[in-house]
Amino acid sequence: MKRHLTLNNIIFYILASILTLFIVLEIFFPDQAIDIVGFRNYAVVSDSMEPEININDVVVVRKIDLDKLKPGDTITFYTYLPTIYDDEEGNTIYQRSVVTHYLGEITSDAFGTVYKTYGIKNNPELDFDNWKDEQGQPTEIRDEDIIGIVAFKIPWIGTISMFFRVVFTSPIMLFLIALNITIIVVLIKVLKKKPQGN
Repeated sequence: MKRHLTLNNIIFYILASILTLFIVLEIFFPDQAIDIVGFRNYAVVSDSMEPEININDVVVVRKIDLDKLKPGDTITFYTYLPTIYDDEEGNTIYQRSVVTHYLGEITSDAFGTVYKTYGIKNNPELDFDNWKDEQGQPTEIRDEDIIGIVAFKIPWIGTISMFFRVVFTSPIMLFLIALNITIIVVLIKVLKKKPQGN
């Protein structure tokens, strides 16, 4: 019985250590996580893949040899998306973002391999995406932009994932949470010590 409990404890601590390592990588070193553990997750914030992948779903993305990618795969990649902000000259500011779309076609040009992608919401003809670079000029998705292929999705937990990512990367949020916990603990101790009325 004791040996059985010890084995369970060892398994528990190994799994807890792996999970802790993964969480630390996800929070503090998100861009390196997929290179170290071979996969990472992303919360979906756009409806461009609905109804297949919905807002607040989490997609788990794994590394893949680019030679194994084929049309029809769901891939996750970096590109630039327009923001609501303009620069001093009135031009839209583009921000590097993570996108998950279907891979529609793999071609090549003078600069290398080109990955044509498409979303499915409001796109009945399945037209390929027209991506822009940081300056808002037309560009293509290249090898260096590919993060990986979607292994599976977990519905509706994206809000929780994003909450923890914001909390653990924001010193202000960490301070406020610690302050609230301290206040609650102090209040509980004060209320416990309060003399009961007759």
